[in-house]
Amino acid sequence: PLGIADAVRREPDREALGTLFDQLEFAVLGRRVEALLGSGEDTAAPAAEVPEPVRVDAAAVPGLLGDFRAADWVALATDSTYGLGQGTVDHVALSVGGSVSVIDLSALAPSATDALSTFLAEHPRLVAHDAKPQLKALWDAGFTGAHVDWDTQLAGYLIEPDKRSHDLGDLASTHLGGALPAAPDDEPGADISARAWAITQLRPVLAEQLEANGVSAIMEEIEVPVLDILARMETRGIAVDRARLDALGDEFR
Repeated sequence: PLGIADAVRREPDREALGTLFDQLEFAVLGRRVEALLGSGEDTAAPAAEVPEPVRVDAAAVPGLLGDFRAADWVALATDSTYGLGQGTVDHVALSVGGSVSVIDLSALAPSATDALSTFLAEHPRLVAHDAKPQLKALWDAGFTGAHVDWDTQLAGYLIEPDKRSHDLGDLASTHLGGALPAAPDDEPGADISARAWAITQLRPVLAEQLEANGVSAIMEEIEVPVLDILARMETRGIAVDRARLDALGDEFR
């Protein structure tokens, strides 16, 4: 039997609660409970030391992209938004190794825009996080050949498919030992510079785990190619017989 003392509210076992929600695949409910409980004083990881980004002068963009062409992997992050068939993107961050460069698209001359468009279409090893909505926004902004060759969100899912969240901040805290720092509101591109840096640091760590788990081929031969196909399907949409839909609507009323 339960007594009054058993009804007293106590701090929950967050780890056990998280494991339970993961097993039951209650992703949305798990996030709601986390929001209600708060982060807890001892659970926050220290902020990662992200290098100061280089804000690239518009005239220097073609030269920068020329240097990046020889890089093995280049991380891509954008401040893009996409919804209802329309996308916008104002800044692009590119990271190689420990450096991050931020490009203001509104300041680019046509020649620099063309150089960036060519780079995003032709570089053989671009990596992003949650690439699909960013690709759709880039295509809508005129960078129609933009693509990615790796996605850290997909990698995180393949490594731990039963985990509730594969957010970049969660992956950074887990695999890099530091949380992404909060970006100042008055610094355009600050948030994506930290994200680009985290992506370039995470990719080799996650790639090693994919290899150890024997799922690298799934990532490279299924997940990434399907990502591009799904993004293009979503931007193209589907054909709808309006007359038939209207008739069905009248029938169901």
